Amino acid sequence: MGMDAFGTPMTPAEYADQWVSDSAVMDSRSDYAWMAGLLPPSTVILEVGCGAGASTVAITRTGRAVIAIEQNEHMVSKARERLSSLCIRTAIAQPEQVTTPAPGEAVIVTQSVLDSNLEGLMRAWGVDGIACWLIGTEPTAVANSINGSDDDFRDGDIARYRHLVHRRCYELGRSVVPAGGGVHVVDRCVIKGWFEKNRWRARYAYEHKALAGGGYTIGVDNVWLRRIPDVFGTSKIQYLMDREPDDARYVACVGSVAAIRC
Repeated sequence: MGMDAFGTPMTPAEYADQWVSDSAVMDSRSDYAWMAGLLPPSTVILEVGCGAGASTVAITRTGRAVIAIEQNEHMVSKARERLSSLCIRTAIAQPEQVTTPAPGEAVIVTQSVLDSNLEGLMRAWGVDGIACWLIGTEPTAVANSINGSDDDFRDGDIARYRHLVHRRCYELGRSVVPAGGGVHVVDRCVIKGWFEKNRWRARYAYEHKALAGGGYTIGVDNVWLRRIPDVFGTSKIQYLMDREPDDARYVACVGSVAAIRC
């Protein structure tokens, strides 16, 4: 969640500032490079939520073209700044004006994955793969997506929002991504101990196969875990998996599932 010390939801600008901190931690550990190394075969990736741009950088460095959609305009600015600072050619475009970028380049569009017109846009853009990594947003946007009101944030809405977005990515992939391409989902998780990793991979594959709703190959060999330090970041953003640092029973991880289109 994104709440301040008084329990007030962060604004989009505040959330963007806090995410810069967390994404920098993950980038410093090469977490994004690990994710990019597990992407399914593709040449033009739809990135769902570019955040502050560290994830976009990792994908472009694999030689893929990236069309990133991001509903937080403050994130869009931060992502463009980061990409430009690394001399990665990046454009900001209106959805109907997107020109498919060259390999290693990016276009960022202010757009929600839940928008009803996205499927047609993806076909026009030439997308052949989807990446949805560590999805999240400020509480008001979550509440609006789940409850239809931006001031009605409820317990459990973060989890419902993540499942809604993941299901939407699978739906879009089933319509647009060709056979052999895929949808790549990465999320945070905790497991009871590293000895549980293979059991967790099997369960995660089962859960995402059900969430995807058909049209994909999802097995244990498509699921991987990366163990990370006890904290998911250093910002004020709170995650569902946050726990006391002295709770040694659990191991913090990021989990990757690459769903391949049949």
